Amino acid sequence: MEWIGELIALIDIKDQFYSKFEVETIEKTTDGYLLKAIVWGETINHEQHDTRTEVKAMTYADMKIDQKPDRTTLWFTVDL
Repeated sequence: MEWIGELIALIDIKDQFYSKFEVETIEKTTDGYLLKAIVWGETINHEQHDTRTEVKAMTYADMKIDQKPDRTTLWFTVDL
């Protein structure tokens, strides 16, 4: 789930919020898995967006993975 941590870091690095995700491929490699995706977002507007709460990391508490033939959905808790 390293990709979730990278998205959280990109919020600060690129000063953007992300809201839409499309997975292109997931490939098994010798080191684990490689995820390629398209991510859409917008530049943070501090007058419009409430930025008082910051996500620090994803946790595995109460994680749920729902796999179906055409879609996989993840639920997880974030540490604030």
